[in-house]
Amino acid sequence: MNISARAFVGTGDNVLIGGFVVTGGTKQVIIRGAGPSLALSGIRNTLNDPVINLYSGQTIIASNDDWRDNSNVQSIQATGLAPTNGLEAALLVTLAPGPYTVIMSGLGGTTGIGLLSIDDLDPFSSPARLSNISARAYMGTSGEDQLIAGFILQGQPKEVFVAGVGQSLVPAGVRGAVSDPALTMFDGRGFVLATNDDWQTSSRQLDIGVRTVYQWMGGYPLESAIVNRIQAGAYTAIMRGLSSPGIGLVSVEE
Repeated sequence: MNISARAFVGTGDNVLIGGFVVTGGTKQVIIRGAGPSLALSGIRNTLNDPVINLYSGQTIIASNDDWRDNSNVQSIQATGLAPTNGLEAALLVTLAPGPYTVIMSGLGGTTGIGLLSIDDLDPFSSPARLSNISARAYMGTSGEDQLIAGFILQGQPKEVFVAGVGQSLVPAGVRGAVSDPALTMFDGRGFVLATNDDWQTSSRQLDIGVRTVYQWMGGYPLESAIVNRIQAGAYTAIMRGLSSPGIGLVSVEE
């Protein structure tokens, strides 16, 4: 129903990148890039002026800087999910089935903590849905510089695979990848459901080996992974560098 990622938004390779897949038919979503409003929650060093670009493959299909500049601003307001700050970004789009990427950056190369979110506006009456979510960003070892990925599951219980990927990104040309990522998964009440540092230490190692992301991380024993069966509700996965910062990717798939 909803996916989100909060992280430090830098420049170049250190921007915040969110990925998701639409399956089962066309889907209307609202995509938001928040920065200034995070200060109301006590977040320091927030991104002053977020910009979001939506890609299908290598092609930009929509972009926004200040959400009130959209031609469909009234429709955005009607969702009840419009940003509270005029400098924040939003896109209300209807998407065909397929994979999509959202890149969030700061206007003019500015940096800071930002929140990227994608919301399904019709999660119950449509067979189309969001799946296989991911977020890539620069992360630190603690505090506000961690990569925080959130998602909401609807319907029946599902087994989900959460991966924290670092050095596996290097062959894809990512410089400065985190050397040893660690993952912690929380439920909506803030209780820890599972943790993992090195995926080969997991009791679910055989289940991890059949997952799509395993094709990336299989040769890197320091990557992290969690397999967990969960009920409908809200969940958070926090990824950090165990001993040093760097670029990492957290993904969630069924």
